Amino acid sequence: MTLGCALAVLAAGTGVIFLSQKVGGSDEPPKAKAFVAPLKSSFTALDVKSRDGGRLTLIEQKGETAVQRELILTDAVKIERLSRITPADLKVGDWVTLIGIPNEVKSFAIHSVVVLPAGAGERVDGAARSAGGFLGYEASRNANDRPLLGGTVEGVDQTPCPAPGAAAPGGVPGQGAPAQTSEAPVCGDIRLKVPTGSATVHIEPGGRFYRLETVTGADVKEGDRLAGNFGSGPPATLLVLPNEGG
Repeated sequence: MTLGCALAVLAAGTGVIFLSQKVGGSDEPPKAKAFVAPLKSSFTALDVKSRDGGRLTLIEQKGETAVQRELILTDAVKIERLSRITPADLKVGDWVTLIGIPNEVKSFAIHSVVVLPAGAGERVDGAARSAGGFLGYEASRNANDRPLLGGTVEGVDQTPCPAPGAAAPGGVPGQGAPAQTSEAPVCGDIRLKVPTGSATVHIEPGGRFYRLETVTGADVKEGDRLAGNFGSGPPATLLVLPNEGG
């Protein structure tokens, strides 16, 4: 049966996403399990302060202290980037991972949705790991972000977005869609096949959707955020979260 209520999640600047889940083979909601916080990423995230050819000056923030280091990009470094897309770009068979902050009462602050093409990557505990070894949250600017739920896209049902000031489904009047822009925002439902059955993600304008794709060193820009295993030499793989001006 469908769980008793949708999980309404809201993060500033990212829009509203409602998640409802249906557990296959049961007429009763699953019993709550003890909350286990997902493991922190083994990768380090650094910001690109400046670039001079293939030489990057990186900043790592440790509390109130900023530590600077340099990285020389070579062709041997495999680079993947979180490239912005819209829900309309999703295809049946794509793997979707919801990224955000979990808490003990099983509600989520979803900050982004990461997409891998059908058949790409390795499935790991309900998420998909890319060829470079990334789940999609490692370069997040929020250190508490974790993969929350992953599944295969079974369909995308697009619907007209609510008028400004209208209530989003399950929401509050006056907290609906923002004003229209030159690019018409896409609303609707994403239907997923997940390990426990099925789930529906309802999206509103402003949600951050990314497709994880392979790029070259030339695509790394000042202000981007990089995740990798930084040691005495260059990392074997890097994940790039582009600077979007906040």
